[in-house]
Amino acid sequence: MFRSSVVKKNQQTLSSTFNSPVMGRLLEKIKGRQHLAIVEFGLSADNTQALINQNGNNIIITDIFAFLRKQKRKPNEDHSVFYKRLYRLTSQYLKLPENLVFDVVLCWDGINYLDREVFAFLCRFLETLTHDETLMHAYVYTHEKLPEEPGEFELINNSLVRLSNASAKTVPIKAYNQTDFTQLMPRFSIQQSLLLKNGIQEYLFKCSR
Repeated sequence: MFRSSVVKKNQQTLSSTFNSPVMGRLLEKIKGRQHLAIVEFGLSADNTQALINQNGNNIIITDIFAFLRKQKRKPNEDHSVFYKRLYRLTSQYLKLPENLVFDVVLCWDGINYLDREVFAFLCRFLETLTHDETLMHAYVYTHEKLPEEPGEFELINNSLVRLSNASAKTVPIKAYNQTDFTQLMPRFSIQQSLLLKNGIQEYLFKCSR
């Protein structure tokens, strides 16, 4: 399933190109490996999928972040009840093959758009779909505002990325930091982290059990 941009045609958008060294290292790690299960949680261009899928890997593309952004805990709903409901809804939404385990998870900038409770749920949900060598990549905004809607990512080559169709309108956020990830992602450790010139923190996480 490939999602087209959700940015409205009459809405002003921004585009930029930037170096992404951590993404480059991730692609080097998986270069030449076959039969990987790679999941994209967000927007990317068709040629990005072609660049990733040079060895017949299984790529799953799903709009999970847009789905999870709509999920809120009901008034007076117990935390555990909310998680169980969200687990059921997310499983129904993804419709993943039985016994599927991800080798690589590409989040692009989707993490920034989830509140902490829902992001913590996603991390727990991924525990059932990962192994101790699973790698997860993400772009995390470090400033106090981010585009109202996520953009579309395109890999120009292994370490050059173009972000397009990001909403020019911004909204305030409480940016995630490394302490947040340590608390919310107990099964994932930070393998690499790099602050890019555009103010985005690039992360590579590894699942650890």
